[in-house]
Order: sequence, then C-alpha cells, then structure tokens
Amino acid sequence: MMRPLFVGKVNAILAFKVEGKAALQEMIDRTTDKQLADRAWRVVWIPLKVMSYTSATAEEDAVAESHRPK
Repeated sequence: MMRPLFVGKVNAILAFKVEGKAALQEMIDRTTDKQLADRAWRVVWIPLKVMSYTSATAEEDAVAESHRPK
C-alpha cells in the first residue's frame, strides 16, 4: 500500500513541469526498482486531486496502462 506522504512528495515533482515529468519518467524506466517505477507511473498517469475522484475514459485508461512498467 502506498503511503500518502510519499505520493505527496512525488506529486510535488510534477510542479517542475517538463523537468519533473522527465525525472519521473526516468524512475519509470528503471528496471532495478519495480516499486519506485510503479509509484512514479501512478503519479504521471493517474492524476490525483485532493478531495475529488479521478475519472478517465476507456481510451485514456488503455493509454495509461500501456505505459505501466512491467
């Protein structure tokens, strides 16, 4: 289970726009730490907002899932 504190810190990386997303993508592409890669993928591809639900179309979900680390 993911700790909210960690998610908040990783979500903060997105505030750095292109550089932040590139850093997260580097974490996703790592093959040595699967847990870190999965958490970074969740931040990039499953946007979370405080006190709200995340909605996605079937197509958006398929695209996000295609980028999930293996």
